Amino acid sequence: MIAGLLLLALAAGEPTIEAPLEVDRWHFAGFPIASYASDVGLTLGAAVFMYAPVPEHPEEQDAVTLSASYATRGPRQVDAGWVHQRLFGLPLRWRLNLHGGDDALMPYWGEGAQLGGLDVPTGSGTPPAPYRYHDRRFFAAATLRGPFVGAFGWHVRARFLDVGVPGQSALLAESNPPGAHGGRVALFEAGLLFDTRDRELSPRRGLYLTAAAFAAPQLGGVSDFSFHGYDASGRAYLPLPLGATLALRALYDHKLPGVPGRRDAAQEVPFFERALYEGFAYGEGLGGGGTVRGVARYRISGDEKALGNVELRINFLSTHLFDKTQEYGVDAGLDAGWARQPGYAAVDAAGIAAGVRLTWDHAVLIRVEMGRALSGGEETLYVSFGELF
Repeated sequence: MIAGLLLLALAAGEPTIEAPLEVDRWHFAGFPIASYASDVGLTLGAAVFMYAPVPEHPEEQDAVTLSASYATRGPRQVDAGWVHQRLFGLPLRWRLNLHGGDDALMPYWGEGAQLGGLDVPTGSGTPPAPYRYHDRRFFAAATLRGPFVGAFGWHVRARFLDVGVPGQSALLAESNPPGAHGGRVALFEAGLLFDTRDRELSPRRGLYLTAAAFAAPQLGGVSDFSFHGYDASGRAYLPLPLGATLALRALYDHKLPGVPGRRDAAQEVPFFERALYEGFAYGEGLGGGGTVRGVARYRISGDEKALGNVELRINFLSTHLFDKTQEYGVDAGLDAGWARQPGYAAVDAAGIAAGVRLTWDHAVLIRVEMGRALSGGEETLYVSFGELF
């Protein structure tokens, strides 16, 4: 959802890629999408990438991304993203993401996620009728990143989420958690980061560490709930022989009711926030192609959550079609997630995945992967743009 270019799907055929056009310093690339997955059905859509080297800083790229997709069993969404590397000519990076989605089969697994108490395997696809509701949402996030000294930097972020619930499931109506009828959240965040990666797309070496604190105060007419929290994540990239890279990620995120120093009336975390994690590299899960592959989307959720990934990436062939560089490779990994909601036992699940990958012009990455939950369920395939992390 939030990244805007990650489409979870079982491939009906590998996506075709058009040779990027060039206008001035801008390069254009378009990707039709036709895919299928057990959790969302047939997905049709398209993605357009526009990217340009920054003058006097050719190792950096400005980028604009647009994508739209329609799934027969679930999400229908439109996404847009903009990254500007040198705001006002200064070493300030600006990022904007917009998302609009409508999902009549959005999963709600019950309070405490109920992972251990359901007969439905963690790797199952479309949730059974009692565990799905109609979700309609708009999301916007703006992030500004700047340097301190050397590899140390800072970021600030503001995001707005407006969720509507045109139709509740029987379970959602009975449980009636905070936000059961939808609501709005305005969240503000500040954090630190340490970045020694050799490059942002498909890094081969380096560390990427972040820590952030955030608050979502109750604001009349803008934000309906009050909560705050903390997020920390770490990524490590270790170069191996024969062009291989070992990539590791760990993430921890915790949301708590209320905002320190305020006496808001609705001091609670809405249920639709349990699947979201914050930080500079914010996202959603846990479960699905962006977090725990092979596990059904949002199957692991809670106010407190943790994620771990280990992945081996190997590029074994390069070509130079259309005067651009193409890198072909494979990857394989293990993903694990854990979450806890106050008053309930913690839930966890793990999955494995493997697939093939194509990097185009050091700017666009496509992955086609198969995943499976270790606790059982069907195999699922994902067609994804960009790295898992």
